Parts: sequence; C-alpha cells; structure tokens
Amino acid sequence: MVSACFMCNFNIWKRHSKNYYGIIFKHEGEIFLGQDKWQHTFEINLPRRVTTPLPASCKAQHMPCYLVNKLLTQISTIKIDMSTQINHTVHTIHALVPQVTSSILSETKSRTRRGLFDFIGSISNSLFGTATVDDVRNLARHINVIAKHNNKLAAAMAKHDEMLTSYMTQTDKRFENVMDAVKTNFEAIENSTNQINRDIKTYQLINLKLTEYLVQEMNSSAIMNKHLEELTLSLYKVISKPVPINETSEHATQLIDTFDYFVQSADNQHFAVTDNQKLSKCTDQNIQSCSFHLPLTSTASPTCISALFSNQKEQIHNLCDFRFLIDTLKPDIHELSSASILVYRTNLIALDCPSGQKIMKGC
Repeated sequence: MVSACFMCNFNIWKRHSKNYYGIIFKHEGEIFLGQDKWQHTFEINLPRRVTTPLPASCKAQHMPCYLVNKLLTQISTIKIDMSTQINHTVHTIHALVPQVTSSILSETKSRTRRGLFDFIGSISNSLFGTATVDDVRNLARHINVIAKHNNKLAAAMAKHDEMLTSYMTQTDKRFENVMDAVKTNFEAIENSTNQINRDIKTYQLINLKLTEYLVQEMNSSAIMNKHLEELTLSLYKVISKPVPINETSEHATQLIDTFDYFVQSADNQHFAVTDNQKLSKCTDQNIQSCSFHLPLTSTASPTCISALFSNQKEQIHNLCDFRFLIDTLKPDIHELSSASILVYRTNLIALDCPSGQKIMKGC
C-alpha cells in the first residue's frame, strides 16, 4: 500500500491531457511561432473618464413646450387679475353714478314741481297784476339749488374721470410691460429652441461618428482575435510510459524515442513536433513566443505521434513501433501533475485529503 497526499481532484487531469497506448499528452498552454515577424512595443494614452452632469428633468415632452406652457400660465394669471380689476372698476362706476343722478333728479323733480306751480301761479297773477318779491326769491332759491347739485355732479364726474384716466394709464403701462415680457420670452424661447436644435444635430453627428468608429474598432478587434486564434498553436508535452501486458505480468510494451513536445494548430489541420532544447529559447509567458520556425505537417499525412493524439487505431498499428520490455515493471508511483499520479503494481493507495483519508484500489 502506498500513502500519498494530493488535492484529490482527478478530473482536472482528464480535461487537460490525453492518454493512449501509454503516451500521455499533457497540455502546456499556447505557443506562437514568430518567424518572419518581430515584436513591437506601443504606448497608447487611454482617455480619462469624462464626467458630464445630467440635465434637469422636464415633465413635458420637449423643453420648448414646457417653457411655452409656463409663459402661458403667467399670462393667464395676469389677464385674470386685470379683468377682475376692470370689472370691479366698472361695477363701482355703475354703483356710484346712477345713485347720485337718481337722488339729484328725484329731489330736483319734486322741488321743481312744487316750485313750478307756485311760479306759474305767480306769473298768472302778475299777468293780471304786479309780481311780489317773495315770488322772485322763491324762484331764485330753486334755481340756486339746481345749480349747486349740477356743480357737485360735475365735480364728482371730473374727479372720477381723473381717477379712471390714471387707472387706465397704469393699466396700459402694465399691458405694455406684459407685451414686452412676452416678446422677450418669445425671443428667449426661440433662441433656446434654436440652441436645442443645434445641440440635437451635434449629438446626432457625434452619435453617427462614434457609431462609425465603434463599428470599425469592433471589426478590427474581431479580425485581430481571429488572427490571434489562427496564429497560436496548442502545446502538449509528450510523456511515454510502459503499458503492462496483463494484470499479473511484469512485462510491458512502450513507445521509445518519442519527441518531447507535440504542437497542434487551432483548426486541428496541422501539427508539428519539437524538443526541450528548442523550446528553452521561447519566452515563458501566457503564450510562449518562439523565434524559430517549425515545419507544420498536414493531418492528412499522419505520423505515429499525430495518430496517437487523434486516437486513430488503424494508423497507430501501421505507423507506431512499440517495443516489448521484459521484467520492466516494478512497484512504483509517478506524479504526472498536482492532481494525477501513475501507479505500477500497487494494490491499495491511501490518500490523505483535507476532507479525510481515502483508500483506493490500485493495480
């Protein structure tokens, strides 16, 4: 029994490797063959994030409509106020003037009627005789009363006319101010509308230009990604291990003299092989960049290693030369990765995992 400590995740190895006939293809990442190309370094100033304040919200559909509605509301308020004042003035005129006139006329008619009969009587008497002084005084008294009432009425009408003239003058000035304000607001609304139209045209032009630039950048990015996918090759480390003939025998078969690495194109149409010496010249990054050239072979012309990678059984038997090894299997364990082990002639395996100890059947 062999005791070992691992992460106990054996599915990772299955996703990143292939194991056929004792040949293990361990995925090592991507490789880029840079023959006929050279590296460039570019410095690009990225734009800073620009913060633009948002405009004030408007409940109307358009800002000019909102301004016009607000202006109309103010004008309606002024018109209602002015109409109320004018109606009040007219009502006051009708309430004052007819009352004075009716009182004067009623008093004048009654007194005149009484004085007129006396006057006529006095005249009649004078036709037949001489008029008295009392008759003349009564007539003068009645005439003076009528004259006083006429003077008071004329003064009241003149005063009221003066007040009405002053009020109408002020009203005319207010209406002129309202018209000036309406004209000013109309010009401001017209300027705002023109500015909004210019801004909308500018935004549309910017949107159109940005759309064109974005489409070009997206197309360029897609083309670049496509080229990058076509340029990179998948790199696999080739590990050759002996395969037992049966469960009890110590004899095995093994493929000898294999290449260190196998390279496969992204479209699975071409492949190549290389060794550790050449691969040591590559830069060890996410994508290994190599300056040397690897001749790619079409999968239509398979070799032993490509047939093993694709598990082409008929081609494997025709192209691969497996060696028969006598008494080569001994109890042993080989670590293939952090999550995979290869066990020879071991019945039980004890694994110390974070969740506890596990006992597995060996081979």
